[in-house]
Amino acid sequence: MEQIPWKDFRWAWQVIPDEDHGSVVLPGYYAGLRHVFAGWRLPREDQPPSLASLRGHYQKLSQRWGASLAPPEQVVNLLGYTALQRGDRAEAIEIFRFNVATHPQSANVHDSLGEALEKDGQLPAALESCRRAVQMAEKSGDPLLGAFRQHLEQLERKAGTAPGPAGRAT
Repeated sequence: MEQIPWKDFRWAWQVIPDEDHGSVVLPGYYAGLRHVFAGWRLPREDQPPSLASLRGHYQKLSQRWGASLAPPEQVVNLLGYTALQRGDRAEAIEIFRFNVATHPQSANVHDSLGEALEKDGQLPAALESCRRAVQMAEKSGDPLLGAFRQHLEQLERKAGTAPGPAGRAT
């Protein structure tokens, strides 16, 4: 057998019963993709993963694929909201800050961080984060712009910085 020239090359083969040369194509593609992407999904655990385990998972995938793979924005956001639901505001803020650092062009990650900062009583920082979300959403035409504006307005009222009837802060 010839030596395979790629380091860490992984391959597999299998017999697919009840298939012939013409019918094996689709099941073969499916089996091949499952092999190539084995280990892609986060391991299912009884409890949600930590930020460290999430980062470790994507670091291993990056090493395997030979490219830098960041955890998807939605996966990190879900982890942050799970921490908020548990009442662990410090962990949620850490997770959302990681998401902002990893996906800085997303208005949604700034709004999520603003929500966690708000729940932690850090209103000035929350306002800054929510304002950034609205500005980014305006520039990009983000479909969630209305929700971001609404969140910012609620936060401004809560902080006592909402414009009053004459356009002045109340």
